[in-house]
Amino acid sequence: MKQIYSNIETMPKNCIQFDAREIHAVENGICVLLKLFDGVDEHVPDLLLESSTKEHIEEILETESHLAWIGRAKNLSLTGRAIEILPALGLHEESKIEDISLRAYDPAHVAEILRMENNSVGAGCVKRLNLYEHAVGILPKICFHEESEMESLVLYSDFHDSIAEISKMENNSIWVGKVRVMGLGGYAVGIFSKLGIHEEFVMEELLFSAVLSEYITEMLEKENSSICVGRVKVLGLVGYAVGILPKLGIHRENVMEVFGLDTDKTEHLTEIFKAESNSIWVGKVKKLVLRYSAVGIFPKLKLHQENMMELFLLNVEIPGYIAGILKEENNSIWI
Repeated sequence: MKQIYSNIETMPKNCIQFDAREIHAVENGICVLLKLFDGVDEHVPDLLLESSTKEHIEEILETESHLAWIGRAKNLSLTGRAIEILPALGLHEESKIEDISLRAYDPAHVAEILRMENNSVGAGCVKRLNLYEHAVGILPKICFHEESEMESLVLYSDFHDSIAEISKMENNSIWVGKVRVMGLGGYAVGIFSKLGIHEEFVMEELLFSAVLSEYITEMLEKENSSICVGRVKVLGLVGYAVGILPKLGIHRENVMEVFGLDTDKTEHLTEIFKAESNSIWVGKVKKLVLRYSAVGIFPKLKLHQENMMELFLLNVEIPGYIAGILKEENNSIWI
């Protein structure tokens, strides 16, 4: 294999012509990109680049023509040190990249970007942005156009230190603008309040997911109803994330198409069980879906007095999930 890479490195640049929907280059394989024919104007394949060391991407960073070529891809996935290519692309409003996915499992892979100024890394008119693990930490560095509109924004991290600096920032200080679908998982759930979302925009879907209690520890320390979620059509909380429901401030005039809570462990709901009945405002909901142990907190929810539901679904597999409700008096739970 080393001989193959050695032979490729001795070939002239731009000497390989290709026709592919996707190029996945890992480590030494990235050197192939420098040999690809860059005179392609119409079709640039999806690019998935992964590197654990900077030496594999240094030549790309120093080659303006190849940066321009990479910038014409519609879908771009960068893992490890390959993430350092993003600032060099200089993406702007006319850039064609629609989907950007960044993954970093080592904090060193994003160290250089973290030293950059906030809002200094252009994202162009990206439609779908996915940041995983330590890559979540570079979100403040990415610049979004004031009127930009993303189809989706996904943030997920299993590393607390990936959000350490973001946690120190002021609420609503990281501008993301208009986002149709937003998903936050792991420790990234804790930075939702730091995101600046367009006030007049109605989000199609907002999902919080947490499989470990430590993912939401900092959120539970906040005051109830202190985290504004704005206007949203579909709101879903999964696992331990259900526990942050009292902390969310749902707009009084909001009408949700679907509101769903899904968790199979009662320990996910410890704090909510302590709340008074009808104390957690959810407003108007057309379809209410509660699964497993989440059914047990239904008496704590406060629906709008004029609410008319199209669907009311309670999914219970274990009798213990509804033990508390069965102790309530008849006709005591307002729907």
